Amino acid sequence: MASEVWSEVMDSELKAATSATTLITPGDFIDFYGDPSNTVSTTTQRQWKGKGRLIPRKAIPPPAKVDTQGDLTKYDIPDALASHPAIDSELLIEVVTSSIERVRARVTEEETLKREQSISRRQREEQDGEQLNPETSNGEPYLPINIPEKRLATGAEAETNSYVPNRAFLSTNGEGSSTGAGLILFPQVKARTGTKFKLSRLFKRREEKKTVINPSPSPQTSYWESVDTSTLKTPTPNNVNLAKPPQLVECVSCLDDFPDTLTIKAPCHNYCPECFERLIVAACQNEQQWPPKCCLNDIPAQTISAHIPKTLAKTYKARSAEWGIPISDRIYCAHPNCSLFVAPDRIDRATRVARCTARHTTCTICRDPAHPNAECPRDRDLELTEALAEEQGWVRCAQCRAFVEHREACGHMTCRCGYQFCYVCNAVWKTCACTQDALRRKKSLADTRQRERQVRETQEDEEIREALRQIAEFEREEALKAEMLRQETLRQEDERRQRELEERVRLESLRRSEVEKRYAEFRVVLADLHTLQREWIENNQVQAIKLLDVDITASVRALVLKHETERAQLDIEAAEKIRAKEAAFAKDFAIRVAAETALENTHLANLNEVYAGKRGCEERVAHEIRRYRRQLDSGWRVWQKWRDTDTAAHRVRVEEERAIADELMVCAMQRHKDGLEERKRDLAARKVVEWRWVELVVEERERMLDELEIEELDNGGEAASLFASSEEAE
Repeated sequence: MASEVWSEVMDSELKAATSATTLITPGDFIDFYGDPSNTVSTTTQRQWKGKGRLIPRKAIPPPAKVDTQGDLTKYDIPDALASHPAIDSELLIEVVTSSIERVRARVTEEETLKREQSISRRQREEQDGEQLNPETSNGEPYLPINIPEKRLATGAEAETNSYVPNRAFLSTNGEGSSTGAGLILFPQVKARTGTKFKLSRLFKRREEKKTVINPSPSPQTSYWESVDTSTLKTPTPNNVNLAKPPQLVECVSCLDDFPDTLTIKAPCHNYCPECFERLIVAACQNEQQWPPKCCLNDIPAQTISAHIPKTLAKTYKARSAEWGIPISDRIYCAHPNCSLFVAPDRIDRATRVARCTARHTTCTICRDPAHPNAECPRDRDLELTEALAEEQGWVRCAQCRAFVEHREACGHMTCRCGYQFCYVCNAVWKTCACTQDALRRKKSLADTRQRERQVRETQEDEEIREALRQIAEFEREEALKAEMLRQETLRQEDERRQRELEERVRLESLRRSEVEKRYAEFRVVLADLHTLQREWIENNQVQAIKLLDVDITASVRALVLKHETERAQLDIEAAEKIRAKEAAFAKDFAIRVAAETALENTHLANLNEVYAGKRGCEERVAHEIRRYRRQLDSGWRVWQKWRDTDTAAHRVRVEEERAIADELMVCAMQRHKDGLEERKRDLAARKVVEWRWVELVVEERERMLDELEIEELDNGGEAASLFASSEEAE
């Protein structure tokens, strides 16, 4: 009977699985699974309660509804959308490839945003819940409420009576159950009225919440002994520590962060001490970097002196005294082995002699060694003075070498040094024979030279004025020519620009038409590609459905054949177990028959010995033998009853194992079908998502093509802008 039922069930399952158009659902087996609590072995299990265990059965979930939009993150973009056969345009290839990445990135970003919004919404809900329940949100410990025992017991009974019926699913009336209904009865819980551990829990929570001054008290020290209560203050605006951590400032040189108090503030930026010292050392070594600057702003000397070592400060002071003077005004020692800088306070302006720290003298005019008791031969002022003296007729004093001017009267000259000499021959007075005529001739020559100089200067001034006039006239003529040339050039330039503008507008119009034509061709090619890709995707989906149907048919057929083989093997094993049990009992029966025959013969021999030679021996022996046989028959009947009972129980156990195996096969078949249904639903969902991906990618490609066209149309420069303005005007 069981084999016929299984054959009918398997035939119906195989027909349903091999159907290519009808999906298998749990409703197809409503006749077989009408009552989920009934199985093939239900009757046997109920008859032999406690002999086996019920097999847990999971409820079959209904088919999941497929979203029309689909979960885009669950399935990736179809590979067919990335293929672009017979497309040579690099632009279209770039659009095809980059559109997929852009759509994938946008979908990922949207999913991330949704996830973050969900997390933030959940956090807000949790915060709102904490605000509604201040006992759990604030930092105060929870203090339990003591309820009287009678009241708590009454509440416990009510709770037990109200909740126990709802807990019937937690237990079944299996082996060892002490209740008739198979329910779990929870004992009444008595309330704890003592407060032995309440304060300890309270102190423990306070210890977790607050900071303890002595964090590791000894085991012999209590909690309150380890806490310095004088330091436990309620945080108020008066005793809250408002100290802020030091502000970090970046060193502009090494780019490391330092506390603001450890840096040196320059006019623009901050420096760490090491970098500031390197800056000053570099400035003291190279005059091109002097004075030390920060972004072209001089660093104050007070700042430098306050933040550098003494040796470097001494060097900085020396360089400041030397390089603070213009190069043309500096004087260095003329001695070849010295060349020291001579400070301004070591220069004699009267004698024009500079003296270095090594006591070498230098002429401040020619920068060569000093000229003792002589004038500097390269003194420009001296040369001009001598030329003026020769022109005016001045003579030098032979004693002090000072110039002396002759005003009037005779040629007797007296210098300021007291030396007296002749103006004509410069000899000591009254030692020459010069006359007044010689004096007049000398004065006349001086006047002549003076007039010639004045005439020469006047002529030079006239020549300069004439040259300036000619230059001005020439410049006016050149300016007039340049202006005329500029006007002509501007006119020609305007005409050229107008022609170029017209040509650019014409070329831009041609370029725009070519761009529009090219992008129209791109759209046609892209539309053909999309049609081809849709066909590929549809073919792949159809092929996937066919492969899934073939896989379903093959897997169901293989599982059915496997179950038939297992059932045949189970039938053979069950029959073999029953035969083995019957053979064992037959063997035991034969052994018992032989043993009883031997016992009967032995008992008969003993009786013959006992009653031998007595009156009525045969009757008494026959009576005892009959009584002994009745005893043996009674034992045999007990054994026979036990044998029949054990055989029936063994047969039931074998049938129960067979029924359990059948139930496991049914469950395996149902799980297999559920897996196949899940694969079909997954394939249907994948199909929806793939077409959604196709829509998004196609829209993105069209959008990208429009953007590229607009960008290429707008890249025409001035002509494109003029073309656009003309279109707007129209």
